[in-house]
Amino acid sequence: MKAARILIVVAVVVVIALVALYAFEVVLAPASPSKSSTWRTAAGYPVQVGGAFGIAGQQCINSTSYVYCIGGQDANGGPRNEVYTSSAITPSSTNITGWTSDSSQYPQDINGQSCVAYSGYVYCAGGTNDGGGDDVALSYFAPLSSGGTVGTWVSTTAYPIPIDSQSCVTSSGY
Repeated sequence: MKAARILIVVAVVVVIALVALYAFEVVLAPASPSKSSTWRTAAGYPVQVGGAFGIAGQQCINSTSYVYCIGGQDANGGPRNEVYTSSAITPSSTNITGWTSDSSQYPQDINGQSCVAYSGYVYCAGGTNDGGGDDVALSYFAPLSSGGTVGTWVSTTAYPIPIDSQSCVTSSGY
């Protein structure tokens, strides 16, 4: 009787070990990366100043099938107010093939602001609006169309303090 109990306990331990090994291999083991996750070259950003491409401090957001880039500091050190919209990124294109200058420019020259997309709108707060690095507390929002354009910018409640290079996120409607 004692040998039979030991044999049952050993069998149960082996079964538990096999189930645990299966669970680790199938459920808990990290999946191997997709072969399609390699970086590919997209269309170059369209800002060129003095023969050199480059911009820093602009805010880029995505909403639906587009990427929107707002403001930024150009190679001459000055903030800009342009808004550029990428080509539509679709399951068939899967890449940015071009950029368009949006007719709705940001209300002031800006770089280092933080922008988020939420519920069909873009919201931007803070930033620097001159080459001297003077921070602002101003906040603006604009509707985003399904066709990849930005609507008219509207001033909204200012951020409590002048700030730049912050990062904002949306969560549960806030």
